[in-house]
Amino acid sequence: MYYICRTITSNVFTESLLILQKRLLLKTLFGEKLLNKMATILVIDDNKNNLLTIKAVIENHMSDCRVISTTSPKEGIRLAKKHNPDAILLDILMPEIDGFEVCRILKKDESTNTIPIILLTAILTDTASKIKGLEAGAEAFLTKPIDTFELTAQTKAMLRIKKAEGNLLKKKTDLEKLIVEQKLKLAETNRDYKSLLDNIGEGIGKLDNKNNFVYINKTGAEIFGYSKKDMMNLSLSKVMSNDMVELVLRETKNASPGKSVKFYINITTKTGIGKTLLITAMPEFDLEGKYNGSSGVFRDVTKHLQDEKLLKSALVKANESDQLKNAFLSSISHELRTPLNAVIGFSQILGSNLNHKETNIYANLIFESGIHLQEIVEDIFYFTLVKTGHEKIILEETDLNLLFAEIHKQSLEYQKNYPGKDLKFSVKKIDKNLPRFIVSDKSKLLHILKLLVRNAFKFTLKGSIEIGYSLLDENYIKFFVKDTGIGIPEDKKEVIFEFFRQSDDSLSRQYEGTGIGLAITHKLVEMLSGKIWAESVIDKGSTFYFTLPIKTT
Repeated sequence: MYYICRTITSNVFTESLLILQKRLLLKTLFGEKLLNKMATILVIDDNKNNLLTIKAVIENHMSDCRVISTTSPKEGIRLAKKHNPDAILLDILMPEIDGFEVCRILKKDESTNTIPIILLTAILTDTASKIKGLEAGAEAFLTKPIDTFELTAQTKAMLRIKKAEGNLLKKKTDLEKLIVEQKLKLAETNRDYKSLLDNIGEGIGKLDNKNNFVYINKTGAEIFGYSKKDMMNLSLSKVMSNDMVELVLRETKNASPGKSVKFYINITTKTGIGKTLLITAMPEFDLEGKYNGSSGVFRDVTKHLQDEKLLKSALVKANESDQLKNAFLSSISHELRTPLNAVIGFSQILGSNLNHKETNIYANLIFESGIHLQEIVEDIFYFTLVKTGHEKIILEETDLNLLFAEIHKQSLEYQKNYPGKDLKFSVKKIDKNLPRFIVSDKSKLLHILKLLVRNAFKFTLKGSIEIGYSLLDENYIKFFVKDTGIGIPEDKKEVIFEFFRQSDDSLSRQYEGTGIGLAITHKLVEMLSGKIWAESVIDKGSTFYFTLPIKTT
């Protein structure tokens, strides 16, 4: 079909030539970039004359546009996909595919569905055809013969629509890109936040109004001995005893809205470990003031409380030790002063006119005081060695027969220092099949027996002192020192083996002593891999036992 626009009075071919010359001039003056910025209009019409006419009208009245055209509907679809024009002028009646179908194809394709389409027709001008065109996706409908001004006005309107849609599409694309970027940032922040919450040193949890866990971090789940997955939706009563659940609910519900409350609870973990937790909880209420669950932070303070308890105990012991040291210094002062006064006083008397008998008495008193001073100095010296760790163990084969012969001899000499005491001293070997030799430190074993015998002499006025040993089992020998002295109170049996402690700690006590002899004995027995203890009855006597290995590996 052939139609000529009625408003065109000049020759079409002449106008086309002028337009071509104009485009060549623009290209020469401003280059290809200017042409690329021009709007592109695709014209599809099976009549070549119509194509030339429409192209001439557009390029003559719209200098900022360039026109591409084709007589083939299929080629028109290809060109639309290739050039993505700003508008399409599409004839309806064409032999291969009609304009309605071309319009539907272009509108279904994502690459071309935003291009505005103006349908052109001279025959199908009825309302039904116009509706069919609009349903196919066309934006406008022009009838032939086409008015030049209407064509340019409609085309400019389509260009504005395309430009607006382009701007909207760009904004949409930018917005979608921004949303994606924000989602990525939010996801990254969420990961960091979750990682921070999971690895923070305290547990974090949230309960619903039925007291089920709706959130708990990794640390919190580990405190209870569970995984995060196992703790989710787990009831509070499943992870703690009923009385602790009641405590949590009571403390939490009684808190003021918006205020937190702190309290301690005791739990047993899934693996059976007892723990104490410090809870900082904050209740949540709905608009009507009804309890709606709670959230809180909690941490395991078991070790902290234990350390605090140990610290308090250590402080008590330190204060006690300080008091004992003060008592020890007072005791040492007292113990040293007594024999020193005797030595100084009787030494002065010896210079006066004394008979032979008096001289011997005072000389013996000076001698006894000197022995007492020597024992005190030896104890202090040995105490220093033991406490500082300078006393070392030297293991050797030790002959028990010779050892007890030596301690028997020393004990008889020691007995001479107590001439006023009616004491019988003896050595007793319980088992006939006892080994003669053991592997031990001979000097320290001798010192242990010497300290125990000296202690027995000190607290025994009359009766007997007996030392001996027996076979405990195939690996150990049990030694003993038994006396008929004053005995030891039941509550002092452990205390007497501590440094600076005695059965009677007062300065006005009846018996002399520094309070370190038995403590040294206890330490030496431990160094020799043995054990020492005492059995005693008040006013009937005491027996000190200690065990040593026969062979030391």
